[in-house]
Amino acid sequence: MNFKIVFLGISVSILFTYLHLIDQAWALGSVDNNCPIFSIKVGCDLSSWIHLIMDALIGAFLAFFFYYLAHKQNMKLKMIIEEHDTMKKRRREFAIQLLKNHLTH
Repeated sequence: MNFKIVFLGISVSILFTYLHLIDQAWALGSVDNNCPIFSIKVGCDLSSWIHLIMDALIGAFLAFFFYYLAHKQNMKLKMIIEEHDTMKKRRREFAIQLLKNHLTH
């Protein structure tokens, strides 16, 4: 299940990147010399702003996704460490009780 989600996320990000590169190549062919890249004027192409917003959204999505994966992995590691500590305490208590039993008999 998790592999499917990761694969879907990677596929969507590759698709957006591919579409972004095609649209950017198309926009480069129709650049007007009177319009700088990020100018907002009548008659100027707004594709550079859309690319900037899309890149920011993709970056935010990937940041949230990696944060989620790191948090999930951190919770698993904490659980493993807690289980190890409780097992260590049980073994110590068992060894102490065993030693007491051997010394008293």
